[in-house]
Amino acid sequence: MATNLPNSIFIHTPKTAGVWATAMLQNLPIKSNRYGKIHSTSQEIKDITLSGLKKPCWGFVRHPLTWYQSYWSHRMLECWEPIVSTLSYSYNLLGFLNLHTAETADSNFNMHIRRMHTYYPYGFLSTLFAEYVFGCDKICRFENLYSDFADALSVWENIDRSELPIVQPLNIIGALREDHYYSDESLNMVMEMEKETIKRFNYDYIPDDLRRL
Repeated sequence: MATNLPNSIFIHTPKTAGVWATAMLQNLPIKSNRYGKIHSTSQEIKDITLSGLKKPCWGFVRHPLTWYQSYWSHRMLECWEPIVSTLSYSYNLLGFLNLHTAETADSNFNMHIRRMHTYYPYGFLSTLFAEYVFGCDKICRFENLYSDFADALSVWENIDRSELPIVQPLNIIGALREDHYYSDESLNMVMEMEKETIKRFNYDYIPDDLRRL
């Protein structure tokens, strides 16, 4: 969820350890509460605050290759059912995500990537990140999860690293599956269609621990 803190707002970008970050924030010795939708974007938060409260917001991005594995695993768990919760997303995002489901749902991970490449050649994830973090005042990286999280809290909430609780990673659906390995073809497809995100966030590399066929 978007989390309203004393001096900033945390944006929960889907599949970027937002459940873990929210749990961490709820265990801090500062006041926090849900703000907007569970997955409010930075622009939606900015729109909410135009009439009054204005705070910096921050959120996470993730390497496209691991993001797609996590997202596919999550939607497989949900049997690719349409997303209907208006507590989670705005109507605009619900429409976008459900159209994506209709076009790309597949029980085979690499076929799903092929469908993504067909219907979203310019990057489904790049479109999402544009909505979620382009309006953020600080963009953190999933790959530097604890460090970037601590830095954001230090800058805006005056929380020292020593005050952070120990919370184990949550919602690690992708780690529980053994069928989301990349073929060489689908790996190259992701790197091609998400070149905007790859260039903007310096993801021009293959993660060492990526599951490949």
